[in-house]
Amino acid sequence: MANSDYAKIPVTLEVYERVKLISEANGFGERGLGKQIAAWAARELPECEHEKQPVTIETFPDRSADALVQISTSVVTGWFCPTCKRVYAKVTR
Repeated sequence: MANSDYAKIPVTLEVYERVKLISEANGFGERGLGKQIAAWAARELPECEHEKQPVTIETFPDRSADALVQISTSVVTGWFCPTCKRVYAKVTR
């Protein structure tokens, strides 16, 4: 790929480091930031017009998380589209 195939996304060094850690944890490798962002972009599509079902999902901290870091449980509520197989959700803490 030539340099013209890339676009720059201006972020702080802190955000860059966090996305790098997320991409490594998700198996995209050390230089997988672009793949991680592409995965997020593919997931965050506009809502569809199909009939949806209400859902509630709870997420819990990973056991491998650093013991000194306090991570709260997140409750996600939203709608599931069985046609698109997607959840449209709002995160509440």
